[in-house]
Amino acid sequence: MSDRKERAPCLICTLDFERDALTPFASLRTSLADFIAERHPDPAPETRGICRSCLDGERVDRLQQLLEDERGALTGVEREVAHKAALHQAIVDRVDDEDDERSFGQRLADNVASVGGSWPFVIGFGLVLVTWIVINSLLLRGGAFDPYPYILLNLMLSCLAAVQAPIIMMSQNRSTERDRAAAAKDYKVNLKAEIEVAMLHDKMDHVIRWQFQRLAALEQGQLDIMAELERLGQAKR
Repeated sequence: MSDRKERAPCLICTLDFERDALTPFASLRTSLADFIAERHPDPAPETRGICRSCLDGERVDRLQQLLEDERGALTGVEREVAHKAALHQAIVDRVDDEDDERSFGQRLADNVASVGGSWPFVIGFGLVLVTWIVINSLLLRGGAFDPYPYILLNLMLSCLAAVQAPIIMMSQNRSTERDRAAAAKDYKVNLKAEIEVAMLHDKMDHVIRWQFQRLAALEQGQLDIMAELERLGQAKR
């Protein structure tokens, strides 16, 4: 007796697979089944099966077509989201990964911006200025190393501003890029949620139709039994 499992061709790619590896066409949701039947006509699709890769591809194509019908031409981002939604893949693999990928210069710029924009820096810098002025105006007087109008102090402040401003702008630019990336991720997540809600409604409609057909079949069976019992009762009379 052969141990080989029964094999059958895929409805779409026509390659041979084991029966267990094929998804029966009859088990698909009505909307997806109609979409596949329109693209791949077959005289008896209910008896056929579809391999996993082809089924995933058809789900992606159908979802993209639905989005195109609703939104028009799709962008690359929308196609990516539709692809991942159809395959039930996550949009974002890691959430807080930007900090781990920063270079030394980027970390330095962030630290400088963080310190320069804090109250301790403002208070400390103010104390340094007051101390400088007091030393050169009151304590040293005639022997002051930077007498009024404090040319050396002005030079140091100018150099500090010239160096600090570009570094802070680097950090602000990175912050803008992070905000833009976060907004793009939020858009993808929201779009995927919208798509999945629509897919859930489609599944619920499929389940409701299936239950209705099953109840209709049960009701018809009960009517047939009642009719048969009534016929037998009349025959006994």
